[in-house]
Amino acid sequence: MTTTGLKILVVDDVGANRNLIGAYLKRLGHRAILAEDGEKALVAFKAERPDLCIVDLMMPVMDGFDTTRHIRQMTGDSWVPVIILSALNDEENLVKALSCGADDFLNKPISFPVFEAKMRTFSRLLGQHRGLEHSLDMVRSITDGLIDGVVTINKQGIIQRVNPKVKTLFGFDEAELIGQNVSILMPEPYAAEHDSYLARYFANGASYAVGCAREVTGRRKDGSTFPVELGVWEIQMDGETLFIGSLRD
Repeated sequence: MTTTGLKILVVDDVGANRNLIGAYLKRLGHRAILAEDGEKALVAFKAERPDLCIVDLMMPVMDGFDTTRHIRQMTGDSWVPVIILSALNDEENLVKALSCGADDFLNKPISFPVFEAKMRTFSRLLGQHRGLEHSLDMVRSITDGLIDGVVTINKQGIIQRVNPKVKTLFGFDEAELIGQNVSILMPEPYAAEHDSYLARYFANGASYAVGCAREVTGRRKDGSTFPVELGVWEIQMDGETLFIGSLRD
């Protein structure tokens, strides 16, 4: 997907409104997918996988709040912006729409300059987001092909990602590790002490593990232990501190 020519799902029970927004979008170089209520919108979303959704708030069959909730459930980890469209511009509805997963709010009657500005902004943001996703996919492909095991944890020590080699080394499936404390891969007493290592690191910045390679003891799923060469690096991503561990038997 480029920053122009987006597929945009437009959901409004009033045909004149749908056609007007569709004409606006065509003028801006985008393609409109039109739906007259929330249920038809979900069918169209599943079939077309649009880049962005514009959803009217007050509709029969399924209103904009429920439609937005369902779209959020269908997108999973992907980001598909949802702009709520309504003549009800009171604070209560705005807050409710945002809490349902909407990203922005557009008032009726539509101002074309405002509409154009919002489309330009979301086109740019989507381009940046897709670029980041592409870069992350490349990194994942590289780490998945490494002969070393790679484990990524957050600052609380919770495993965020592992590459396939980790299963070869430790015997755990990826699903068994994601969301677990990395101490699951360590025997005692190291497992019980690991969180305190992290706490000391963030307290004074000193660590004998980050930025160097050393030999440690790993614990397999069956409870057996083995020597592991471990290298740990700290990175910053989206304002979050992550640690990447490279492990070799």
